[in-house]
Amino acid sequence: VIDAATDQIISRVAVGKRPHMTVLSAAGKVYTTGTGTNDVTVVDAATLRVERKIPVQANGPEHAALSPDGQFLWVANVAGNAVSVIDLAAAKTVQVLKGLSQPHNIVFAPDGKAYVTQVGSYRVAVFTPGQATPVARIAAGSPARLASLHPQKVQGVNNAALAQGLLFATNQDA
Repeated sequence: VIDAATDQIISRVAVGKRPHMTVLSAAGKVYTTGTGTNDVTVVDAATLRVERKIPVQANGPEHAALSPDGQFLWVANVAGNAVSVIDLAAAKTVQVLKGLSQPHNIVFAPDGKAYVTQVGSYRVAVFTPGQATPVARIAAGSPARLASLHPQKVQGVNNAALAQGLLFATNQDA
């Protein structure tokens, strides 16, 4: 943990093996994905103490995002080709969204619609709240064309941001 005012390390907190991403909630909780332990570590931001570890029920958790209402943490499990939906009040995975191709980043619209980038398919899967299957899959590139241009570096769609009603999806190959 680094003090932003002094740029000094003030503490170290042991989290899951191979930690990948950290998300801070408005409630003062820190959620860190453990790629090597297939879990999310919950830390109290005020005390810097680990409260619990939540299994994600899929392999390779990396990126995570809080739902707009702050009730759920969505975790992209790249190696497991799934997204885990964690109910933060219950502290457990309540849904696993399957059938994705290396999901990587998750972005929420204010209405709760989730956009999940997929490194393995050059598509963005769109989920509405409470739905286990995508309502749309947006093509965001051409694997065949990009593979022919960069055969050693085909990465797919990896990140996205939502602003003013527009989804900006990045493609490492373009």
